[in-house]
Amino acid sequence: MSIRIVPIPRALPRPRGTPWSNLRAQFRQHWGLTCVTVFGGALLAFGRAGNDAKAETPAEGPPAVVAPTAVVQEKSPEMLRICGRVAAHVDVEVRCRNGGQVAKVLVKPGAVVKAGDTLAELDPAEEARALKRAELALAMSQTRLAQARQGVSIAEKALSCNRIRTQATMKAADARSKRARIRADRLKETLEMNFTSQEEYDSRETEATEAAANLDLACVAAEDLKTQELALELRRQDVSCAETQVELDKMALAVAQQRLSDTRVIAPAAGTITECNAQPGQFVLGGAGSSKLFTVSDLSRLYVIAMLDESHLSRVKAGQKVALASEAVSSGTLEGRVEHISPRGCRTGDKVCFEVRVEIIGGERERLRPEMNCCVLVER
Repeated sequence: MSIRIVPIPRALPRPRGTPWSNLRAQFRQHWGLTCVTVFGGALLAFGRAGNDAKAETPAEGPPAVVAPTAVVQEKSPEMLRICGRVAAHVDVEVRCRNGGQVAKVLVKPGAVVKAGDTLAELDPAEEARALKRAELALAMSQTRLAQARQGVSIAEKALSCNRIRTQATMKAADARSKRARIRADRLKETLEMNFTSQEEYDSRETEATEAAANLDLACVAAEDLKTQELALELRRQDVSCAETQVELDKMALAVAQQRLSDTRVIAPAAGTITECNAQPGQFVLGGAGSSKLFTVSDLSRLYVIAMLDESHLSRVKAGQKVALASEAVSSGTLEGRVEHISPRGCRTGDKVCFEVRVEIIGGERERLRPEMNCCVLVER
């Protein structure tokens, strides 16, 4: 079968002496023949393609025989689903011991730190001034202590000299008094026998009286030594007070040094920064009312904290292996082990729940983060 393609003229010239209606009829005749020819060729090609496909298709054999088998209905285990949250092994809150203005923040959430690493720094200007005042106060008290000790040493030497001098004076006065009294008594005897004049006797008696008076003065000087001993004891007490003041100033200096050191906020333990609330320029309080600046978490072990209803408490035991479900894990499930069940329940309305702590022991636990949602699946 041959196909003849008749070209369609783009424009037919209008012949002279032929009506326009005859020319239009000729155009329609040529167009109709062209469409019929093309449509027939397409049908012929489609028929040949079908015959070739049938020739290539192998002959079908007899139907396969299927042996009947018994249908066994298996029961899937019913799971108890307990929703909870992911928690780190240890969460350490970092706060400021002293208040002040935050000057620098050296870490960001997600940073891994070691114990003793600096997390932030407060403005140390005020604490530095307090430290300088404490150092000056300590230096002054140490100087006063040295002066007090020197005064005690001088007083002890003076008392020792006065004691020796007084004792010598008393001995000399006692000896002169005794000698003057002996002479006066001898002249008294000679005066009774008229061997001595009354004037000479009176002179000897006066000397004896003066010697006795000098002995009394020496005794008074000995009593004055006791007063000097009391004054020396007061000086020693001044030394003790100065020593106490030095100790107090040393303690104040240590406190000032510690306060200056506390302007550096350090990590109390190794872990990962999971929370950072510090901002440069922020004023923070110190002591018991201080705000939390950082949270350092130990992510080496992760747990799921869930609240178990009292009606299901008998189904969960410590050491039991359970399945965990989380959207953050590509496989969908993880393996866990019940580590602890709270011995005391928590009442919420009419229900009592017990806190269950499940350790994540397998699977893609590195994909989990604290506070993520995670469900504990337990077979009923």
